[in-house]
Amino acid sequence: MKKWNREKILFLYFSLLLSFFSFSQSNKKDWVKSLTNISKDRPQDRIYLTAADSTGYRTPLKVPKKIEDFSRKPSTSSLIYPILFIHGLDSNSDTWNNTTDWMDNQYGFIYGGRIDYCLNFDGNNSVANTNFYPNQSADIAQFLPMLDNGDILLNPAADYYYLNFDVGLDGSVLPQASDSNYAKSNQAAIAKQGMAVKDAIEVILTLTGKSKVVLFGHSMGGLASREYLQNPSKWQADGQHHVAKLITTGSPHGGSNFGFGALSSVVGIDEGSEAVRDLRTSYFWSGDNGRYLFGGTEIQNFFNMNDSLFYNFDNVDINCNGSEGDNVTGLNQRQNPSNLDYACIIGQVTGTQSDGVVTTNSADLSNFIDFDTNIVFNKFYHYTNAPLGLGHLELTDQNFQNMQGLDVPNEYELSYDIALNQTYMEFITEQPAGGDGYDYDDYKFLVTENENYTLKINNVSSQTLNCYILDSNLNILLNTSVAANDSEFSTQIFLNSGQYFLEFEGITNANSYLDPYSFSIEETLSNQDNNFNVLASLYPNPANSMVYIKSEMDFETAELYNGIGQQIMMLSLDTSQKLNLNRISAGVYTLILKTKTASKALRLIKK
Repeated sequence: MKKWNREKILFLYFSLLLSFFSFSQSNKKDWVKSLTNISKDRPQDRIYLTAADSTGYRTPLKVPKKIEDFSRKPSTSSLIYPILFIHGLDSNSDTWNNTTDWMDNQYGFIYGGRIDYCLNFDGNNSVANTNFYPNQSADIAQFLPMLDNGDILLNPAADYYYLNFDVGLDGSVLPQASDSNYAKSNQAAIAKQGMAVKDAIEVILTLTGKSKVVLFGHSMGGLASREYLQNPSKWQADGQHHVAKLITTGSPHGGSNFGFGALSSVVGIDEGSEAVRDLRTSYFWSGDNGRYLFGGTEIQNFFNMNDSLFYNFDNVDINCNGSEGDNVTGLNQRQNPSNLDYACIIGQVTGTQSDGVVTTNSADLSNFIDFDTNIVFNKFYHYTNAPLGLGHLELTDQNFQNMQGLDVPNEYELSYDIALNQTYMEFITEQPAGGDGYDYDDYKFLVTENENYTLKINNVSSQTLNCYILDSNLNILLNTSVAANDSEFSTQIFLNSGQYFLEFEGITNANSYLDPYSFSIEETLSNQDNNFNVLASLYPNPANSMVYIKSEMDFETAELYNGIGQQIMMLSLDTSQKLNLNRISAGVYTLILKTKTASKALRLIKK
């Protein structure tokens, strides 16, 4: 009776809480209807309570708790790009709670909500596919946090979101292995996890209006992120991955042969699962290389993919295309995209070369990245005396290293895009071993009018913050310093239309990440008025040769800028309002359209 009363109280409490969370029904319909995949229905209580444990108790889950922020516009979130946290093998999104709760308290970050996926939705582990519900026999089902009134419990103004695979057939979260709805979803193939990453990115970009996300994966979550990034066929509909940075912590990039043996049933890991199959560096009895990471033929017999004399893997369909026997290309044989920043966090238990589960060599992403593609990379270490596998599990709780990993790139080519008239928060973080004691954070922004712009900086740290504005040719136009604890610094600079870089330079120490700085670049009021109501779009986009401008007004000129802010084309427009792209290389560009009184900046993709 006491247990029933406790659960009833929780149900009433969360029902009351969630009634405050919904945003407008029309808003929900607009953005959810545009998504590629359909969310499977489930009872509302599964959004905020786990499945029942062996005693019948259901544990409360983390839900967005800043009610007033549901009405906050996406443009006012603190971080430039939202973070998507991804958990590891036989785990769930709660593994990130200690770190994100700390971020909420330390920086005022806003949690956006949890996106759930069941990755063995057809209930048949002997076959695999990457199809989504409602396709027949689909392995993947998306469960958005949909309330009974049809609204979605995802905050469009948030700084971070969770991706969760520990989901039952009925959309329940953290189901027990004895539950009839348990599906081994958090032990599913990494190929399926990569598809869920793709889908979650689409949900977040559509919800927030942001152009990119930051992926932060623990253990196998790092491989799920790489599965998405290193398979262009899994990228978004416009052919781009939309990832600004990948951070992995304790991820077995070179695989892991760690096994629980007789303890498997105790810890809940099925060593015949798809995930364990994919994580193997090599197979115990046959000795051949792990197929998912290093490639080879999908075949299981005494001499191939033989990990045990007592069990077989559920299936050997590595690429989850519905058939076995393919000669697959391993993850570490595929090319890494170079237009994003990379970092990895490596755990090491004292006296060993491992975090207790993953070796330091395997966790070091630099050992498995193709540096021929000029990839920029940083690695950070967490040293611990934790016993057994606890060194691996405690990696998600390391605030210092996590903030190091989240550091903004210090290369102009990877600069984060910032918008005018928006305030952002970032951090001066200690650099990897061998660094020069300074942290450089690089951003880029676009101005569409020739006039004065105001740079505002709030530096609450105990160190001086140096600031630079550079043009697209890296000529320094502004060089200034902001004193420690100066919360009202501002300066004006005249800029012609075009793309520019903003760089902050700060001296680092072990605690500098605790005091963030915030900044904004603001237009004059008249310029804001001229641009606010200008409606325009491009079609087709992406385009092959010709692109057309759709707008109620006729633009007079067009300026095209590449990813590092260089102007590569300027031309006059006639009444046809079209541009010929035949002489333009494939890539992503910024197009500035102008009249005498207004301007509009649009993103253009040339195939």
